[in-house]
Amino acid sequence: MSTTETPRLTLADMTAEIVENNRRLGWHDNPPAFTEAMAMLHSEVSEALEAWRVWGLADGTAGSAISPGGDPGAKPEGIGSEFADILIRLLDDGYLYGVDLEREAAAGALILGSSFPDNINTLHNLIARASMFWQDEPDANAWRRELGAVLIFLRQLCELYGVDLDAEYKRKAAYNRTRAFRHGGKRL
Repeated sequence: MSTTETPRLTLADMTAEIVENNRRLGWHDNPPAFTEAMAMLHSEVSEALEAWRVWGLADGTAGSAISPGGDPGAKPEGIGSEFADILIRLLDDGYLYGVDLEREAAAGALILGSSFPDNINTLHNLIARASMFWQDEPDANAWRRELGAVLIFLRQLCELYGVDLDAEYKRKAAYNRTRAFRHGGKRL
């Protein structure tokens, strides 16, 4: 690692940052039910598809901070930013529902699809499976394994599409620290 690089954050480090910021912004005042949290995770995955439809694999940030002369305060846009949002919501959900995502995602790989939309569909399916397993047996471990599979697959997608998830997380987390309480009054 060069002297200009910052160390990579662990999932525990990221989770601690997310939880602290989400508490400050009021997201933990009345946490959602598990199935509501999964619906919100689905919404983040759908936003990744929309970002791909608009910008492809390119960074969509206006005046991108990664471009020369870019605005470092601009809202991050594009699939990298949306993948970071998926990670942020997943880690917060793991915290809220007592899932050790590091352990659940320790091994395994999933089969990648042939297109970006196909892979987004797989993420939706994994989240839906977690929700269905929760509804069937909330005290069992199958739903935890499915959330771990979401993390595994997200990491695989980042590798496939050349997204530095750690850098995107840092960029999105920095932006999220500037946001208003409950992002201006959102319910979930």
